[in-house]
Amino acid sequence: MRALRKRWKVALPHVRPLDHSLPNLPKSSSFVLRWPEPERPGFVFLWFQPSARTAGHFTVNVILSATGERGFTGFPGTPKDFDARKDGTYRIGRITYGKDKWWRITPPAERDKRLASPRGALALASTLVIQWSPTSYELGESAIFAQAIEDLTRDVRHLMTRLAARS
Repeated sequence: MRALRKRWKVALPHVRPLDHSLPNLPKSSSFVLRWPEPERPGFVFLWFQPSARTAGHFTVNVILSATGERGFTGFPGTPKDFDARKDGTYRIGRITYGKDKWWRITPPAERDKRLASPRGALALASTLVIQWSPTSYELGESAIFAQAIEDLTRDVRHLMTRLAARS
């Protein structure tokens, strides 16, 4: 998270680390989008949700809150609700690509490799989920993090563009 904070301080100056925890929204893995225009209503939070099953895998939830007092609300809302700026939780992948997106900064476990075979359960899920991974897991931790951060930065910029168009 330290490298991400450093990169976004330059690349996305309006996206800042959360300075206090909110209900179901931890300070350590959350950011708030602060618009440069003070008249723009509401708050946009980004929460990095780790996988409950696999270390090193995560997704990003986008939380819209009119008051800034609401945290993670559970089930993801629809892109249509997002475009209407309804308070709630949304997955960044569904907003930017129309399907869920998970980042894999560690190699898939053997179990996941078996499930990903042409007959495995993850093969079907891959039509519904984007699984980001580095060009190679042999690159080393800092290079893998750099690739993930650049991909995340692209997605957040897309999200910001979409939000600005709907304001």
